[in-house]
Amino acid sequence: ENVVLTYGECIITNEHGIPAIYKPLITLISNKNIRNNVPPGMALKGFAKYNFIPSQTVMIRRDSLIKIGGFIQPTHLQLIDYSTWCYLSLEGEFRGIHHLLGYFRRRPTSLSLSFRSEGFGHFITEFIKQNTERIKLLGIQPEELYEIREHYVKQYGKVLLCTTGMYFLFAGIHKVARQYFSLYLKQRDKKALFGIMAILGLLCCVIRFDFSNSFFYIIKPFTIILQGIKRKLIGIS
Repeated sequence: ENVVLTYGECIITNEHGIPAIYKPLITLISNKNIRNNVPPGMALKGFAKYNFIPSQTVMIRRDSLIKIGGFIQPTHLQLIDYSTWCYLSLEGEFRGIHHLLGYFRRRPTSLSLSFRSEGFGHFITEFIKQNTERIKLLGIQPEELYEIREHYVKQYGKVLLCTTGMYFLFAGIHKVARQYFSLYLKQRDKKALFGIMAILGLLCCVIRFDFSNSFFYIIKPFTIILQGIKRKLIGIS
C-alpha cells in the first residue's frame, strides 16, 4: 500500500491532564476520501480549511518524510505539523484509524490558542501556488482549493470567538472563556446556534461548571453530535 502517514483519534485534556474534548475521526473530517487522502492530494481539500490531523497520533513512513526534506517549518507559521502533512499529501495515501491513539494537553498559553489563523491561510495559498502543476497532475484543481479556503474563512471567521471560548471553557479557564463569549455576543453578524452556545457558555463560566470530571464520559456522545452539527453549519465536510 502507498500509505505515507497514519493517524487516529485523540482526547484534548486541560492543563492538569483531565479529559475535556473527545476528537473522533468523524468530527475531524467526515469525508472518507479526504480523511485518507485517496487519491493522493485529496486531503488538500481538508487542509484548505484547517489541520484535521492530531499530531499526537501520527506515524510517518520514514523514506517519504526524508523525500520531502524532513519536517517543514514555514517562516510565517509557528508549527511544523500542518505544513508537513500538506507536502506528504502529494506523496501517497493517509490512513485514519478509528481508535484513540493520543492525548493533547492544552494549556492557556498553547500555541494552538494563541497564534493567528492568517498563518494557515498564507501557507496554504503559497503551497498551492508553488505546487500548482503537481496538484493538477494528481487530478485536483487549484482553483477549487482556493474557493474552499475562501468559503471557510468567511464562515469560520464569524464563529471564531465562540469556538475559542468553548475551548477555554472545556479546559476550565473560565475567565478567558467568558471574555471570548462576551465578544462573540457583541458581534453584529451572529449564527443563531452559536449565539445559544455562547449564552450557555457564559452561564457555565458564571457557575464555574467543571467539564473536566467523570461527567465528560457521560456527555461524550453528545459532544460528538454537537461537533458534527457545528461543522455542517460552518461548511466543513
